Amino acid sequence: MVSNYYPPNVLGGAEIICSKQAESLLEEELAKPIIFTVNPYNETPVNNIVYYEHNGIPVISLSVPISNYYTNNISFFHSKVNEAFDKLCYIFKPNIVHVHNITNGMSFGILEIAKSHGAKLIQTVHDTGYLCYKGTCLDNDGNYCEEFYNCEKCVEAFYFDNNICVPIGMRKNYVRKMLENVDGFIFPSQDMMNRFIKFGFNKQKMKDIYNGIDVNDFEVKQKYKTDIVNITFIGYLGKHKGIYTLLDAISLIDNNNIHLRIVGDGGEKDNLLSYCSKNNLESKVNFLGRVERNKIGEVYKETDIFVMPSICPENSPVTIAEAMASGICVIGSNIGGIPELIKDGENGYLFGPGNVDELKERLIALINDDELRVKMGKIGREMIENMSFQHTAQEISNYYNNISYSP
Repeated sequence: MVSNYYPPNVLGGAEIICSKQAESLLEEELAKPIIFTVNPYNETPVNNIVYYEHNGIPVISLSVPISNYYTNNISFFHSKVNEAFDKLCYIFKPNIVHVHNITNGMSFGILEIAKSHGAKLIQTVHDTGYLCYKGTCLDNDGNYCEEFYNCEKCVEAFYFDNNICVPIGMRKNYVRKMLENVDGFIFPSQDMMNRFIKFGFNKQKMKDIYNGIDVNDFEVKQKYKTDIVNITFIGYLGKHKGIYTLLDAISLIDNNNIHLRIVGDGGEKDNLLSYCSKNNLESKVNFLGRVERNKIGEVYKETDIFVMPSICPENSPVTIAEAMASGICVIGSNIGGIPELIKDGENGYLFGPGNVDELKERLIALINDDELRVKMGKIGREMIENMSFQHTAQEISNYYNNISYSP
């Protein structure tokens, strides 16, 4: 398996899913995964290889510069990553190479190298990074965009100090060419699959397999009635996550007994803090920063309402699944794969992306009704219980076998 991050270095849901699926495949004796990843935080010189194990899974990590991850850099091709992966394929001779996120930090050359070693190649698509270099499907004005053939309106080329210029069209063509090596695509949501079909990818190479969740990792919230209703957002602090929409909705609610907790870090954090200060939201909003995975359950225990206000098309958000596993009612924007998890009026509510008034009304309905929150949280837990990592691992294993015996 290949992933641009891997525990203990976790940035978001894709790395969690990669690690959990690898562990389930091993536990169920369906496969013997080996992880190849890169790490800008290793305390070793750049381009050194570090070996470690995580929950019984062998991990081979290449030390890389942090600039590998910059989306305004050539974050899709790195010769040293290609060289390291080529050597590993020569040593381990994999039958299957299962790629997760490689859009930043790694190299699309991995796809071609895997095929050159005779491996069957499977790609789990976690986001829109293959279609949009930002991975958000938002233009420079923050508007939703599906003009995947017109990326030049956001950036014409990438320029570097050494006078190298890479036109955006070259990136698109190179990525598309590398993806032609893939034998099978896995999509955690039907919405993301449809986007790739719309972009011209072969539907016959596609399979929808849900990410998976371990409900035993999350305790169902004990519903004690309290004076304060805790609302939680967990995720990267970027404009595309719609956090300003959530803050604006909170500011319109005339209720001093609500508290919003924002968990995560990102490039927009300072601006969000300033926004809260200017709009007198500091008494209602608390920024908790990044929370370690082994402590995230405590955050859910103290949550009454979970909100995912994204203005970009999410795939199948891990945090929504975790909130549901914790028996928490959820509110999410009606975009991307979010409606595949949130059934409006059943386990939570949907609202129009960026629609502050609609989100405000959804919040008020749940803030004022303890019994409704409990009812929706219970339904969400029941919905998610059948989506275990063990079940997902079996589906992935079956897909491996089908691809292995295909021409």
